[in-house]
Amino acid sequence: MQTLDLISEWNRCKVVLAEHEEWYRKVRISRDGAPEICSDESAKIEPLIRMALNLYVSGTAEDRETIRSFFSSTDRCHIHLFRVLAQTVREFETLPSESNFKNSLAAMSLENIRFDYRDSYMLLGRLYLTAVRKSIDPDPLLQWIASISDTRPVYAGQSSMQQFFSEFKNSTFFRESVAHTVPRHETAANHTMKADEK
Repeated sequence: MQTLDLISEWNRCKVVLAEHEEWYRKVRISRDGAPEICSDESAKIEPLIRMALNLYVSGTAEDRETIRSFFSSTDRCHIHLFRVLAQTVREFETLPSESNFKNSLAAMSLENIRFDYRDSYMLLGRLYLTAVRKSIDPDPLLQWIASISDTRPVYAGQSSMQQFFSEFKNSTFFRESVAHTVPRHETAANHTMKADEK
């Protein structure tokens, strides 16, 4: 997609999302609390979230920062983004493919660990194990998503999204919750590769 086309698509998408965010803030104040997400709301907003993900992946670093900054400033739209992230993980587990894996990674990258890094670890662990079990090499895709993710920590003392992806296999979570459940043939293959490299 050409840069001008991408910007135009994002602007159209952003207008609807921004209007929805404004609606949510007004309703939250008037009702003294957040309304539950209904099916009509999901049907309206979540396809736009998926469109934003496509634009996020296909754009330039500047485009990605623009899209990332928008979602970081939202509440309701960010909740929808996390819902889409969870949906893409389930889609990958149901129909494993490199394309579906990349969709999930893109959603996780854009979500940028704003909710809870523990949720992000759990979801990425599920993705990693599904990929390995279905003979999809997750490592190049983790490197790819790290290369387009935010380099700045969202919160002080926390790793950036780029570090989260690039250092996932060195994390305590991976060692304690993922490594021992990786299929044996994959572990053996890794040992063989390392031996060949020596």
